[in-house]
Amino acid sequence: AVRMHFDQQARKHAIEVLAALNALLQVEEAFRSAGIRFILLKGQALAQRYYESPTARLSKDIDLLVAPEDLNAAQEQLQKIGFKS
Repeated sequence: AVRMHFDQQARKHAIEVLAALNALLQVEEAFRSAGIRFILLKGQALAQRYYESPTARLSKDIDLLVAPEDLNAAQEQLQKIGFKS
């Protein structure tokens, strides 16, 4: 029962991480196509660079640094792909 619980939690975690990665790819594509400059911070940026598997680090959000002059365009792109403020 304990093993099954941990296996279920691992699968749930993997699904959450994959959903976050999918969202990140959507944001990256939208920003690049609109010419918006950004830097990925913390979370998935660390997981991609320093962990063997992206599921090794829990991250449910996306941290981005956007140039001040691109902020309005970034907000518009995020709304276009379904994010809400």
